[in-house]
Amino acid sequence: MHREGGVTGAAGRLSISASAVSQQLARLEREVGVAVIERTVSGAVLTPAGRALAAGAERIENELVELSSTLRSYADGVTGTIRVGAFPTFINAILLPYRRDLTATTPGIDVRIAEIEEPEGMTLLRSGRLDVLCLERDTNPETAPQGYTDAPVYDEPWVLITHVGNGPIASRRDLDGLTWLRQPPGSAGNHAMERITASMARPIRSPHMHYSYSTGVAMVAEGLGATVLPQLALTDVNRPEVRVTALPGLGVRRLLVRHRTRAVQSEPALAQFLDQLCTWCGRLPARVRTGPGLGHAEQRPHPGQTSP
Repeated sequence: MHREGGVTGAAGRLSISASAVSQQLARLEREVGVAVIERTVSGAVLTPAGRALAAGAERIENELVELSSTLRSYADGVTGTIRVGAFPTFINAILLPYRRDLTATTPGIDVRIAEIEEPEGMTLLRSGRLDVLCLERDTNPETAPQGYTDAPVYDEPWVLITHVGNGPIASRRDLDGLTWLRQPPGSAGNHAMERITASMARPIRSPHMHYSYSTGVAMVAEGLGATVLPQLALTDVNRPEVRVTALPGLGVRRLLVRHRTRAVQSEPALAQFLDQLCTWCGRLPARVRTGPGLGHAEQRPHPGQTSP
């Protein structure tokens, strides 16, 4: 009655007669010892006691729904807390939307996310304060340290980010005249940049360096140089001064999740988390938006995936 606005509405919702609803309300009033409805010329309305009773019933209903979800997770036998360290593009494009899906399908697994850089993340992973560390690597990643496993979850193409004043980039030959922004030594972006420019006789290096992809975009927009960006970071490219080019042969950024090898065998929640993460990432579209200021778009599959 509280939700449907009256006895008639409640009767329709419950598919019973209005008199049956009135009888149930009368029985409820006898049980609680106070009047819960007041009959007026325009129909029955809740009394203050009735409104308090309805609010309490809704709280109990919500708690029962939550308890039911928790009990289902125990029935499935998969519960636990997974602590994940990751970098911004992995968090924003993958972990947050994946966590929403996981909460709906496997409510017994509680995923806790921390934005963290890899060196500190490895320290926490070794000490057991992290269960999973998300990594980014260039096309050919190194082997995981002994005792750890690097599970691949997503490959995405590197794309070229240039100032529109440089003009369209039609082939790799057009890369020779670009000035390249620096990226931190050892980073996936720096590995990609070194690999892409290795065949150039004298690649031109900018004195400017960017750590984050959004900063790289801002530097390109100011005409300080060119850089490469993974497709998941394209949400940062919203400037008309910037051109995005999906050039064949730039390679891929590989996204990996590192965990202690033996932990998967002893921790069912971790195994479930990793398995469902790989499945979820396998459904991500391979989409690259290109052009000045994202002026036009195209879709093409990247290695290991097919077009959706």
